[in-house]
Amino acid sequence: MRKVIILVSAIAIVTVITISGVLKATNPTTEAVSPTKVSAVAAPVQSQDPPGTIDGSVTPQLIPDDVAYELFFNFFSNRSASERGKLQSYCNQTTLATVNVDSIFTAAAYYQQLVAPIDAQAQAIRDSNPHATAQDAALVNAQLAPLQAQRQAVVTAAIAKLADFVGSAGAVAIRQHIDGQIKRQTKILPGPNMPVNGIAPGADPMAHH
Repeated sequence: MRKVIILVSAIAIVTVITISGVLKATNPTTEAVSPTKVSAVAAPVQSQDPPGTIDGSVTPQLIPDDVAYELFFNFFSNRSASERGKLQSYCNQTTLATVNVDSIFTAAAYYQQLVAPIDAQAQAIRDSNPHATAQDAALVNAQLAPLQAQRQAVVTAAIAKLADFVGSAGAVAIRQHIDGQIKRQTKILPGPNMPVNGIAPGADPMAHH
């Protein structure tokens, strides 16, 4: 199974920064935790990408749906009441303008409810293997592989359920946002690391830790 690092170049997220004027930054050197450890960080303006990089700005069709929707769900997850207005302003500048933001929050909460037990198992595996030797890493990756498959299945289930929360038109609008913005602002690089809780530091300037 190929392991990836996801970099979000976050034009959309930059919009939120501009609107909010508040940046609750996380440490860009630390990692978040999901079954396969994916680190998501703000992509630099210019970068030299390694061979095998999938650049969504060039080939958005190669960014998997589960990756893009997971970023979407995580972006809207666990938001405080004070952040609602900022996210509404963000949505109003995108194809999400016609979608009720509270329904998006509900869909994101549903996704988090499904994925939380998987994240807990992944974290337990990582905590039980704290050493960074190659042998330890191989063991951890082998244990995390089935959890990553479960996580992908959860994303697929959440996508299928989306219309129940936002309506058919809302699901179409979100799909347009996924294809037109999120995939085009995402890079997947070949690498040995994977995430904790589905989102990594730097990917979300309004992180809620």
